[in-house]
Amino acid sequence: MTAAPRNDALDLLRGLAIVGMVLSGLLPHDGSLPGWMYHAQVGPPDFKFHPDVPGISWVDLVFPFFLFCLGAALPLAFETRWDQHSHADRLLGLLKRGGLLALLALAIHRYGPLHLSAAPSKLQWASGIAAFAGIGLLLAGWPGTKRGRWWAGLLGACLLGALAWWHQGSKAFDPARNDIILMVLANMAVFGGLVWLLTRGNIPLRLGVIAMFAALRLTQGVEGSWNHKLWRLGDGLQWLYRPDFLKYLCIVIPGSIVGDLLLTAARSPSSAPRRTWLGWLALALILVNLYGLYTRQIGLNLLLTLALGMALWWQARRGSLLHRQLAGWALYWIALGLCFEALDGGIKKDPSSWSYWFLSSGLAICAWLALDAAQARLAPTALWRALRDCGQNPLLAYVLAGFVLLPLLALSGLGGVLATYPALGLLKPLLLTALVILLTALATRRGWLWKT
Repeated sequence: MTAAPRNDALDLLRGLAIVGMVLSGLLPHDGSLPGWMYHAQVGPPDFKFHPDVPGISWVDLVFPFFLFCLGAALPLAFETRWDQHSHADRLLGLLKRGGLLALLALAIHRYGPLHLSAAPSKLQWASGIAAFAGIGLLLAGWPGTKRGRWWAGLLGACLLGALAWWHQGSKAFDPARNDIILMVLANMAVFGGLVWLLTRGNIPLRLGVIAMFAALRLTQGVEGSWNHKLWRLGDGLQWLYRPDFLKYLCIVIPGSIVGDLLLTAARSPSSAPRRTWLGWLALALILVNLYGLYTRQIGLNLLLTLALGMALWWQARRGSLLHRQLAGWALYWIALGLCFEALDGGIKKDPSSWSYWFLSSGLAICAWLALDAAQARLAPTALWRALRDCGQNPLLAYVLAGFVLLPLLALSGLGGVLATYPALGLLKPLLLTALVILLTALATRRGWLWKT
């Protein structure tokens, strides 16, 4: 079976999500920017976590969009090589990918300069760059022969081992201290992939997995029940697996359904033109829900979502079968998310709510529709291609700022100079993010891909 072509809109959505994560992590916490530039529950003026504050901002969507892309990539990765591997090989592949992501989560917290110290020394900043090189050699090696990749991996392992020995005096190893985003991705790579393998070709059964998870989550608090005992099985390995991580299957599973549809469409290309208005309506649905839920104008949000949803469906009916299917799923997940909105005091990212999982899934499909519609006009541009490259190499983009750019700023003295000009506000994080995009795009085009 031949491999299906990459889906550019999906790569771009993944690229925008990872770039959004980078930018949001670099934003200053000095009150110079409005609240909607931060997580809705961790904003100005005090930037403390307020779990009772409902609403979402654009920052709250970047991680679920990335999880959605992880789910959508499952069918594209597995189906195209289905006949070439046994079930055991597929399962081992899932465990390998999850294991590598878990190790990367540990390494980022172990070697990150800002995790070593709140005010890293020059040696600690330099060690971050060295750790970046070691991780890169392990995950990407260098293009060439199999033997060359093996030697690159050995060199990377030796370099990381030497750094671990050097750090042991100042920072004891603790597996509970890890990068939570990558640890969630590790769990979702394994469990999301397992769900897709068990429900391949059976979307109703896949939706049933969400229903069974809902039943288990809602009953796990009943002490003495088998539900409670099953939920507590991971208590001894909480650094690696927590039952609460399974909630993100409510985003990964909708993504895998979209991945099935994208794969089917790739095998039977449609001649129907892309609907520009479909993209604008999908984008409007995202913006309306962000504004309405952040400002807590729930009634207005419902009315505008209903009107835009009807217009989106009417436009989708005039497009290809894929667009009709995706528009239907987008409206379904958005509607389900809004039906849950009132639960637990409103939509929240942390602790994340049922509304958050389902609504972000629907909005992720809207984002894909908007990007797909924009391809004809924007695909030739350099920025479009660079963001797509970031989507093909997201792990590299994720660590570049913390392990390379910030250390270089500190070692060169430019970081201190920029810190004396707080009026720069958004300019510094935008420049750093632009450098992340540029460097990731260059590495991707030269074949230096961080893969798990």
